[in-house]
Amino acid sequence: VGTINNDDCPPSPGDVVISQIYGGGGNSGATFTHDFIELYNQGPGPVSLAGWSVQYAAAGGTTWQVTPLSGSIPAGGYYLIQEAQGDGVTTPLPAPDATGTIPMAAGHGKVALSSNTTPFSGNCPNCRIDFVGYGGANCFESAGSTTATSNSTAALRKRGGCFDSDNNNIDFSIGPPTPRNTASPTRSCDFLALAIQDIQGPGLVTPHLNEDVSTTGIVTGIKSNGFFIQTPSVDADPMTSEGIFVFTSCPPAVAGGNAVTVQVTATEFFNLTQIQSTLPGDV
Repeated sequence: VGTINNDDCPPSPGDVVISQIYGGGGNSGATFTHDFIELYNQGPGPVSLAGWSVQYAAAGGTTWQVTPLSGSIPAGGYYLIQEAQGDGVTTPLPAPDATGTIPMAAGHGKVALSSNTTPFSGNCPNCRIDFVGYGGANCFESAGSTTATSNSTAALRKRGGCFDSDNNNIDFSIGPPTPRNTASPTRSCDFLALAIQDIQGPGLVTPHLNEDVSTTGIVTGIKSNGFFIQTPSVDADPMTSEGIFVFTSCPPAVAGGNAVTVQVTATEFFNLTQIQSTLPGDV
């Protein structure tokens, strides 16, 4: 088991990350016909992928298979790399931006993004642009690999590709595959600063659903999976709430009475607006 060391490598060219991995393509119960790897550009400008590659190795393997890339990825845009097709008849992928033939494992494996097409070697390649160990991989960024994926689930980088703490087991969630290509809508990684009442809005659903927002408030209550915050002042609109729940999924590192600023995603949970933190450090 190992982690990545890039200390002696040249600076990474651009802000492109691996945003999604799906290895169940065409298998029993699969969602799509092909395996795929998706990239996302977090940066403010387009990035040329000419001469780059994505590379795959088995969870405990040292042999890396290479798919060359071409073209470019726009700022806030996605890039879809289609890999091997399974035997099942399911849904085709959207038009891929690059095509390879790598048969990826559905539950466990390693994917690297490289600025050249030379195959990596060993368990843990250095001088990669990005790296994801998924499932029970023996190499990963920081503390651990992602949770295992399946024929019907993918590893998805949080916040639509924006979240990157260089820790695979925190940066990714497991869910249905949602392949996006360069024709898909772009996404900004900026947070929209809003008051709590603006996030809540006057209706049953937040007007900022699935948007990344930042807000401030006083901690008024704590649960095992999050905490409540409220603004000290009250606006003149009785239809907008001044309090909201911050979902952290684990015990939060806050105390009652703390004044906090949170960077979160606005979501709905059983018809209740909440804001979801991807990491306790977002508070």
